[in-house]
Amino acid sequence: KWNLGTLNYLSNNEWHKEKFLNSNIKMVRLEPYFETLVSDDGKSFKDGIYTNVGTLDNAINTVNFAKENGLTVLVSLHGMPKYLANTSNGYCYTNSSSCTPNDYAEWGNLVINYLNNISCNPDVCLIEVWNEPDQTIHFLNKLNSSWENMSIRAVEYNKIYNATYDAVKTENSSYQVGGMAIASINTVSPMFEYWIGNFSDKIDFVSQ
Repeated sequence: KWNLGTLNYLSNNEWHKEKFLNSNIKMVRLEPYFETLVSDDGKSFKDGIYTNVGTLDNAINTVNFAKENGLTVLVSLHGMPKYLANTSNGYCYTNSSSCTPNDYAEWGNLVINYLNNISCNPDVCLIEVWNEPDQTIHFLNKLNSSWENMSIRAVEYNKIYNATYDAVKTENSSYQVGGMAIASINTVSPMFEYWIGNFSDKIDFVSQ
């Protein structure tokens, strides 16, 4: 895997792209961190400060590069924007990135708007729902890693996964949607087991 968003910050972009292609790597991971990429009112995209994606233009360039060279783009959706963050349920602090949405339909609209803006299509883009949701820093950061809280985190992840899956499939049923990109590579996370057990009919791929 390689995150081409970072290539746009390097002095010799074309040289790095050439080396990437010569490596025979076939997948690019793109991380739209919505908290810094979406305006406070949710009406527009702006220049993100998270270095894994940078700007909307970087994401567009990445997708176009993938189309031109027969690559797949794994789009990892995460980082709840402030206008959409549910900070009232007690599961996350006021910094919105780890929160679930206060409106799941609007979250789905945001996802589709982003995918369309960067010219994704099912032949190029795979959709991954969140990054490492089993880690407190990334998902529901007010909950510690106790078994009880892990169960709550699992339930809440399934809600956002289900909403994302339905929105993306409604837009184009040929898209492949999966997750959950857990950080626990040596053990099976309770969250992963809960997700597989509840949504096995809505999982096109598993990422880790």
